[in-house]
Amino acid sequence: MIRHATVTDLDDIHQLGRLVTENLHSLGIDQWSASYPLRSHFEKDLNQSGLFVYEEQGVILGAMALLPEHDPPYLTIPFSEGKSYVIHRIMVRPDLMRQQIGKQLFSFAFDYAKKQGAEWMKIDRSEEHTSELQSPNTI
Repeated sequence: MIRHATVTDLDDIHQLGRLVTENLHSLGIDQWSASYPLRSHFEKDLNQSGLFVYEEQGVILGAMALLPEHDPPYLTIPFSEGKSYVIHRIMVRPDLMRQQIGKQLFSFAFDYAKKQGAEWMKIDRSEEHTSELQSPNTI
């Protein structure tokens, strides 16, 4: 089940972030660090009503931030004007990867944003990944 996160979820989400960071580093991907993401990042998402968790039997298996925004780095991408949402910090427990949890989080994000009147979905990514930069898709 995917739901809005609560303040009582923050420690578990932070721990998930640490697990994902360790896994990324073990794969040679240095996108996240000891200073990002932190509990404070997730708390900010929560305070904006944009933090969601994927939960089964009371255990958080995945999480993401989904926020309406127009970040300056995206202003260089040609796309239509209109309301947009951005997925930030999407993560799934490393031992449960390839089990469709990420896919369900993405599907939820697109459905949620569309219900909020968004026309565009963007996925936040590290600036080092310029080869992945492309126009966002309409929703």
